[in-house]
Amino acid sequence: MRYCNHCGKELQPNAAFCTNCGTPADMEPVFQTETIHDLALHKEFNRGFIRAATMRNVLSVLLCLGMLWMTFLFDEPFMIYYFLILSVVFFVILLVQNRKGGDINYRRMLQLNNGQPQHLIINICADGIHCSNRTSSGKLDLRYDLFRYIIDTPNLLIMVMEHRQGLVLEKRHLQGGTVEELTAFLLNHCPNIKRKRVKTTTFGTWMLRINLVVFVITLIFAIAGLTGVSLWDRLTGKLHNGMTYQEMAQELAPLGITISDQTISELEEYDRGYENDYGTEYYDGEPSTRKIQDLLYWEGSGVYDEETDQWTPSTSGIYWFDMEVWNVDTMYTDFFTGLCAMNEELDFSNVQEDFSEADLDSGTGTVTVRFDYHNQHHTLEASYFNDWFDVSFLYDVGKLLRQDGNAKDLYYADDGQGILLYYGEKNQVKQLERITGISFRTADGSFPWF
Repeated sequence: MRYCNHCGKELQPNAAFCTNCGTPADMEPVFQTETIHDLALHKEFNRGFIRAATMRNVLSVLLCLGMLWMTFLFDEPFMIYYFLILSVVFFVILLVQNRKGGDINYRRMLQLNNGQPQHLIINICADGIHCSNRTSSGKLDLRYDLFRYIIDTPNLLIMVMEHRQGLVLEKRHLQGGTVEELTAFLLNHCPNIKRKRVKTTTFGTWMLRINLVVFVITLIFAIAGLTGVSLWDRLTGKLHNGMTYQEMAQELAPLGITISDQTISELEEYDRGYENDYGTEYYDGEPSTRKIQDLLYWEGSGVYDEETDQWTPSTSGIYWFDMEVWNVDTMYTDFFTGLCAMNEELDFSNVQEDFSEADLDSGTGTVTVRFDYHNQHHTLEASYFNDWFDVSFLYDVGKLLRQDGNAKDLYYADDGQGILLYYGEKNQVKQLERITGISFRTADGSFPWF
């Protein structure tokens, strides 16, 4: 059975000319093949097209590795959620492109071809490539200078033109020579194919496998980090359940945090009392960060003398306070007192609180707070809600500190009931997070690592 190399119609036996277009029957092409655009072909075409894109596959791996690094960098659950969702979306896109893209293109082709798969007769001649559609009267002539590169897949040769257009040659229907001979012929006749070589899908296949492995690792580390403690910290032993309070204090000292012997002895006594009362270790079954967190909270809260009703703030370099305050009339004055005691660089003074705009009975309204900082007068407002500290006031103070041009910033960690504050440089805070497993934010409410 023969077909016309121009219109693709079947030639009559022993005919000298095509009865459809009049082309001489002896004008045979160098190579001839048929391409039936079924679903299997579209899937292989899609995979081949994507996996042969070297730069795209390299960038996808780098992006996936970047998201894995972000799960190491951020211990904040919100950011881990963000990168977890981002990695899932990215991998779904990869999956759709590699597995479902062919299905989509196949359905589009059926819509454009009256629900029938295209059946092309492709004649590869010395003057160009001539395609005719056996299911319609369509005909297409392509010059060799239109092609930019060739992709070799197990069953197809894909000749790629500009704008990601491709002509598919099926190997199984090839006539006139071998696949290697056809490839050599095309490379010789296509002047715009650079480096005269055929792209394969091997590199892209390995890149996809690497993406899958990195995605799974990212997923594991991200899910583990949702508790606020990264899996990397757990694996590298940065958490301190097995350390004594004295050993913890030694690790905190380089960050300017000094733990007093009194705090250590009180915590040790508390642990012994709990064990005697309940017959078990106080921290058994608890998250491994709990012990060092308690050390910071205990030290950072200062000392309260019940006999004199006097509070002495901590000068340890860390400050913890309960948002449900014990002295409503001076809650913001006490807040600044704690900041100044925590670090001598924080020279807040002349603090005055005005409750005239607050309804003390209903627990609504605002409190006006006036104070001096670095010899400049400032006024801030806080929402009044009975005996609760307004966290937005902390944000306003954090913004003020960020404007002073100092390399240090105020950072906080919120445990739901109290706030832990630290004043230091970014690298110090990251080290503090690694040691304690506590996630800190800048006190102005922004994320500290951008």
